[in-house]
Amino acid sequence: MIGLRTPPTTLGYFSPAVLIASFGGSGLIRPASGSWGSLAALGVGLILLHFIPSETMLLAAAIAYFAGLWASTVWLAASEADASSDKDPQAIVIDEVSGLWIALAFAPDTPLGYGAAFLLFRFFDITKIWPANWADRALPGAHGIMLDDIFAGCWAAIFLVIGRATQIL
Repeated sequence: MIGLRTPPTTLGYFSPAVLIASFGGSGLIRPASGSWGSLAALGVGLILLHFIPSETMLLAAAIAYFAGLWASTVWLAASEADASSDKDPQAIVIDEVSGLWIALAFAPDTPLGYGAAFLLFRFFDITKIWPANWADRALPGAHGIMLDDIFAGCWAAIFLVIGRATQIL
């Protein structure tokens, strides 16, 4: 059943850290917060791609990454104050945003290309192929939350480039 997750009590739903970390609240939807966050990132990413060149999506991904580092740090600190021990709260999906936008920067400008970017990113995000599994396991705090999805986005980008070069996409 679809429901909402709750952010740390000291932050509330409308604090800047929660709005950024949950990407406008999309990460608060359950189940499958990462998929909801990725869908929201895809929608916003497609709107951005209508106005900016695909290479500029890398800048958007970097902005999302650094905003996510800050918001995740605030979220984790508030979670500790609430005595929550979750090192990677599922409601934090700004990492999916950053990773998917990396993939979108390399996607062909077609519905198939954008769909492939989404599916490849989700595949690599879920499977956590090295070095994503290393980052998820070894890096503490916000860096571990954010960096594994950056690696997933890079893996997706590699496969998108291969797909373009071989004219599969």
